[in-house]
Amino acid sequence: MTDDFSLELKRIDFDFEESLVFVKGLKSLDPIDIDGINIRLVENQSTRVPLWVADILVREGYASYDDDADINYRTLAQLAHEEAKQKKLAHLPTKLFIKRAKFEIERLSKEHNKVALRKLASIEGSFNKIIKRRMKKLIQEAILASDEIKNQPNVLAEEEWLLNNLRRLLQSWQEALNLPEFQVD
Repeated sequence: MTDDFSLELKRIDFDFEESLVFVKGLKSLDPIDIDGINIRLVENQSTRVPLWVADILVREGYASYDDDADINYRTLAQLAHEEAKQKKLAHLPTKLFIKRAKFEIERLSKEHNKVALRKLASIEGSFNKIIKRRMKKLIQEAILASDEIKNQPNVLAEEEWLLNNLRRLLQSWQEALNLPEFQVD
């Protein structure tokens, strides 16, 4: 069963990596070919590319994500506070929240100065709080949900996958033990 989950998670990750996102060129480049995808970056202009290509362009310093999401230690601390305050999943500034936060953690971990290390500690702490709180809410939702979840507000693609698989796993467990369906009080 874990092989099925692992394979499904890889497929979801692949689909997510193939989804199109906007990047803004930080410098103009002649057209380049990345694995058969022809890309032309123009400084300060948005271009739509697959997420995996965007990652390469951002890491190499040719582009930035163009989703207006400012992921830094202040915004993450604020998001952690919002997530703690709300009973339902809080709104996140971008569908790429997890990837963007991990990118910022990776970027800061390469810097070797006191300011970067303090920011890194703050970002990691806030990110972990957000993820743990969201997981608790997703588990609760999986227990209560009777139908598959699709395009629910404030649910990221990775969370939707987790939520639906948890829901199916709980239903299988109930059926295997011949338990009645959960009743929402």
